[in-house]
Amino acid sequence: MVDFIVNAIKKLEVDKRLHSISIKERVILTMMKLKQNSSYAMLGCLFGINSNLCRSYILAFLPLIASVVRPMIYFPTTEEIKNNMPKCFEKFEDVRIIIDCTEIHIQKPKCLCCSFEKFEDVRIIIDCTEIHIQKPKCLCCRICFYSHYKGCETVKFMVGCSPGGIITFVSEPYGGRLSDKFIFEESDLILALERDKDAIMVDKGFLIDDVCSSFGIKLIRPPFIKNKNQLSVEEAALNAQIAAARVHIERLNQRIKIFQVLGSKLQWSLVQYINSIFVIACGITNLSAPILNDERFLSNLNL
Repeated sequence: MVDFIVNAIKKLEVDKRLHSISIKERVILTMMKLKQNSSYAMLGCLFGINSNLCRSYILAFLPLIASVVRPMIYFPTTEEIKNNMPKCFEKFEDVRIIIDCTEIHIQKPKCLCCSFEKFEDVRIIIDCTEIHIQKPKCLCCRICFYSHYKGCETVKFMVGCSPGGIITFVSEPYGGRLSDKFIFEESDLILALERDKDAIMVDKGFLIDDVCSSFGIKLIRPPFIKNKNQLSVEEAALNAQIAAARVHIERLNQRIKIFQVLGSKLQWSLVQYINSIFVIACGITNLSAPILNDERFLSNLNL
């Protein structure tokens, strides 16, 4: 994988200056920062360079590596999804995407203000995830990034995966204060789905019934208790089936957070690079071992 990234960057990079370390070493240096979140001083010692040069190499290579792995986040066709449908989606075969939002905890910035600007029809499962950042000193930044759900400052992403457990969609980054519904509407993800054919699977936080209805997209979401004391037998069974199917997105979020730069509080100096960092993490996750074994797919059960 490293050699593939290195060869691709050699075709992209136009910088012909002499450098203290090779392109391959700079790729490994950047990936070590993402995976272990070690200090620039420590990484500099390992590669025989000073911390300032180490930092400049990492910041320069983040967008380069992101551009190489971005094609790994591929939005499959309906036919491809149906051919790779796990058996836990047997009752949800119209689901095309599962979405989730993720938030990233970031470090406190020094800026005065910031502008971070039965389910066979299921095609995607979506969710939002948050990444912890350092707490801003200015009031404007705190308002933009504060997440009431997490109780701290975060960057928020919406992630979509296929029923087969592949990340197929990553939104732009947003401040933690924004709702899941707002991010979903801003993403225009629904325009990639087929009217009256596809379904989206979400968690209870996605109040997007009106949006999906207007586009003819079926919404699959765990039932609410509302004014009842408990769910009915049918609702409880549906809730269990959806939970078993949605576990894919949770496992993918866990794999993304294996990259310690995302799993711990993100330094404010890296917030402007968060889009590249997150794309790299998602692309590498798609290239790693599948989250489902072959025997878990409906196509293999029918052989």
